[in-house]
Amino acid sequence: MPALGPLLHVRNLRTWFSKRAGVIRAVDGVDFSLKEGETLCLVGESGCGKTVTALSIMGLVDRPGRIVPGSQILFAGQDLATSTEDQLREVRGNEISMIFQEPMTSLNPVYTAGDQIMEAVRLHQGVDGRRARRRALEMMELVGIPSAERRLRDYPHQMSGGMRQRVMIAMALSCSPRLLIADEPTTALDVTIQAQILELMKDLRDDLGMAILLITHDLGVVAEMADDVCVMYAGRVVERGPVAEVFARPQHPYTEALLHSIPVLGMTQAEPLRVIRGMVPSPLRWPAGCRFAARCDHVFGRCLTEDPPLLPAGPQESACWLCEHGPREAARGVKVPDVLR
Repeated sequence: MPALGPLLHVRNLRTWFSKRAGVIRAVDGVDFSLKEGETLCLVGESGCGKTVTALSIMGLVDRPGRIVPGSQILFAGQDLATSTEDQLREVRGNEISMIFQEPMTSLNPVYTAGDQIMEAVRLHQGVDGRRARRRALEMMELVGIPSAERRLRDYPHQMSGGMRQRVMIAMALSCSPRLLIADEPTTALDVTIQAQILELMKDLRDDLGMAILLITHDLGVVAEMADDVCVMYAGRVVERGPVAEVFARPQHPYTEALLHSIPVLGMTQAEPLRVIRGMVPSPLRWPAGCRFAARCDHVFGRCLTEDPPLLPAGPQESACWLCEHGPREAARGVKVPDVLR
């Protein structure tokens, strides 16, 4: 039976990197929850902290990076932020699996696809080679790889991008995890293969009852996959809530600007894309107030001096002072092109 509370609860997650120039606060106070059987999307532009958040959950942040004391990553009641490496190994692969962004660099080129899946099964499940091979074949068939028996003996370079991504999913699912983290799983794949991979992930989520934390910068993917969405900007979550509500009535100006920057079918040359002016501030020196203030069309004095927390704004929450007394009169969201169907 699914747990009554969240399977994953991230509180005030801060992951910083020490460099000669100073401390890079890549993730600087992230909060979100995820229940079993649901899909949560982390969305935002490159460099906003999505992947570092995922690596922090997995315990894969290497020096000079560190999770700052006071951060909490509660997974089924266990705080992964304070767990030892041995404790993390028990969770990683078994309870939580991750699909990395680029399968060609994540898969080992000198081992066959079957060997790599079997290694994960032997390592985490403690079974012999014959049962590990049987499990690897079962997983490759589950993710829709044709001629799976033969493909077990293929090397990564003998497979297409979509096939390699399916192998990564098979490896991630081989130990029946409760949480699957997918970091840009459709990057560099053509649109048809994107649709197939996303449909496969939805089917597996429904069949296996696992939770999915999906990291993407593609709002079309969010519309296709998510139950809830967290919009990240400059190392923080600036808006979170049910995906339909966030898209229909964005409460944070950054979310609104993201939605309006999507090209829509039928646009003419007289209707240029609405770009977000300015640049993201440096993580070495975040501004004192709202981190989006310098680029915001609704900025006022308080935004420059006080950093807003996530405030209730209808069904969602928004880190914007305009929502201090409830939902703001935001511009209507735009219809996200459903390029994946």
